[in-house]
Amino acid sequence: MLASAALVAGPATLPAQAASDLPALARAAGEAFRPVTAAEVREARDAALQGVDRVNAMLGAGAFGEGWRRHLGLPEVRAELAADRSKLAVLNAAYDRLTDGSPGLEQPALRALAIALRRYVDLALLENSFDAQSQREYIQKEMARLAKELAKKPADLSYQSSFEIERRIDFIAGLGRSEALVDAFRREFGAANVYVEAASPLLNRLAQRPIREPTVIRDCILGTSISGTGCTDAQITLRTAPSLGTARVQFTLAGIVNASTTGLNGPVAIRSSSQTQFQSQKLVEFGYDSFLVFPADADATTRSQTRSVTKVGGGLGTRLVEKIARRRVAEQKSTAERQSAVMAEERIAERFDEDLLLRIRDARKQVDDAVIRPAERRHATPRRVELATSGTHLSARLVVADRGQFAAAGPPPSAASSGDLTARLHETAVQHLAGVMLAGATIEKASHDAPVEIDRRLPKAIEDALTKAPARTLDAQGFRPWKMTLRKVRPLSVRMQDNVLAATLHLSLLDVGSRVFRGWDLTFRFTPDTVDGRWVLVRQGKVDPLPVGFDPESGLALRGQPLTERGAMIEEIEESLGDSLDVVEIDSINFSQPAGLVRGLRTASVLLGDGWATASWQAF
Repeated sequence: MLASAALVAGPATLPAQAASDLPALARAAGEAFRPVTAAEVREARDAALQGVDRVNAMLGAGAFGEGWRRHLGLPEVRAELAADRSKLAVLNAAYDRLTDGSPGLEQPALRALAIALRRYVDLALLENSFDAQSQREYIQKEMARLAKELAKKPADLSYQSSFEIERRIDFIAGLGRSEALVDAFRREFGAANVYVEAASPLLNRLAQRPIREPTVIRDCILGTSISGTGCTDAQITLRTAPSLGTARVQFTLAGIVNASTTGLNGPVAIRSSSQTQFQSQKLVEFGYDSFLVFPADADATTRSQTRSVTKVGGGLGTRLVEKIARRRVAEQKSTAERQSAVMAEERIAERFDEDLLLRIRDARKQVDDAVIRPAERRHATPRRVELATSGTHLSARLVVADRGQFAAAGPPPSAASSGDLTARLHETAVQHLAGVMLAGATIEKASHDAPVEIDRRLPKAIEDALTKAPARTLDAQGFRPWKMTLRKVRPLSVRMQDNVLAATLHLSLLDVGSRVFRGWDLTFRFTPDTVDGRWVLVRQGKVDPLPVGFDPESGLALRGQPLTERGAMIEEIEESLGDSLDVVEIDSINFSQPAGLVRGLRTASVLLGDGWATASWQAF
């Protein structure tokens, strides 16, 4: 969603402040505020119009292009941009369509248009709403409120406080003026909030692949034309190599070629058996959106046994020719074996290069299709990605946050040492990803045996987790149909402390049973545990609803109509849910088909604390 207001401060006029003195920087931003001008809004509008024109040129004529224009609402967008006073709601809706995850939205022209629209709305909303003096007064008040929230210790921030901070930082970042404050905020709360580590033995098991295939041999060794067949038995293995900033892995192909060949040299045929032992290595370097493949090298040793030396066609001089040929074969045997090994090295390295390059390209495409392109379509590319490898692990650190959002404030807890795969996920990463995929979503369940339905395009794994039937059957008589619509800005807040997960859904509307509730937050609490050897989340207590904006940590008590509605809401929700959320399974990762020697990953541990979820998996 686009920003609902905008704040601006001119960095050149800000007094010098310590990088961590965020409240002072916020107050200074208010004092130094320079109003948004009509000229700036016109410039942003012109940039957005140019973006529309580039998209129209890219789509071209024809039914395909017209279909995209209708889907994106480009004629309406252009009309609003050309109007004296744009209807920003129309442009907001267009931005939502440009970032809804539909395949194709990763195209640069479409991404650029979304960015231009967001920029224009950020500026136009403030300039259209206030004159210059009113802008100053408004921003100073907002910055004073921001300073008050930033003065709190991070550990004392409720989800309401953190949301208010993010909302105001996003205003500023959207206008691109108060760089000092935004940069200081990102330094203090911009540490990696996703850590993933894969152990080298796991990667090796994923890559291991036995090779047994026939080999056709065509060579010329010491003037002798060699032809024949062989059988290659080999194994591909992998190990990680030390690297910072990128991930380096070394693939090794090692095995034996057993061959039977016939060599023709003049009137003589030489029939031989040979065994070539070889090892070929190839280094591959990965970045977040690129990879570099180094040429393979190979080392081979050939040992041969001459089975027969005969004169082709027999006839006069056969015994003499064969005697001379056998002597020469024996004399040249070591040289021939060395040359044969060299030729084998060339064949093996070339074949290894071709085969592995195809497999790496295929793996890269899978990553692009499953991770990189979907993130681009939603404008959710990580702010920073750091890859590294050591002799024992491949690791990835990501900062997953939008322009005004919190990331982590410091390093994560230690990872579980026993897992083949470990992941540490900060609560801010969960909030960001939920916002990207669920902003404004409507989720509903129409009957006790109906699946949960959601009006958003989601990754399959997440859609399956949200919509699969509950482990327990709901009581048809007690079930009450429900439908909820999440708010567009941060639809989910998460807290992970003392091995408890508190997940708060921020609702603009909840329709359950015969009651409709507007503007409520629903908090569910879970603890991880094991049941019959499987990891699950066990619900703790009943749902905890609170009106939007009510902070229980403020010390105030809920009274009157909100208190009455809260009681009714708890009853309606608990009756509708039954025991369907009492135990939520944490599924193992099962592959649709084995990858190397691995069929899947079984959850080994789950721990929640200090804002982090730490989990590990063992391969099976």
